[in-house]
Amino acid sequence: MKVKITIPERLEDIKLSQYQKFIRTTKGSEDENFIVRQMVGIFCNIPDDVVGSIRASDYEGIITQITSV
Repeated sequence: MKVKITIPERLEDIKLSQYQKFIRTTKGSEDENFIVRQMVGIFCNIPDDVVGSIRASDYEGIITQITSV
C-alpha cells in the first residue's frame, strides 16, 4: 500500500492542536518507542496502523527530520 506522508519541515508546519495532542498523548510516558511513534503519527497526520507499516529506514528518516524541526 502506498501512502503519501507529509513531513513537517519547519515549526510553522506543525499546528498548535497537533502539538497539544502530542503533549496530552505522551504525558507521563517514558517509553521512547511510544513517544516517537506518536510523534510520527500526530505530526505527519497519519493513523497508527499506517505508522506501523512504514519501512524501518524511512521511519528513522522521518523521526530525524521531525526532531530537527
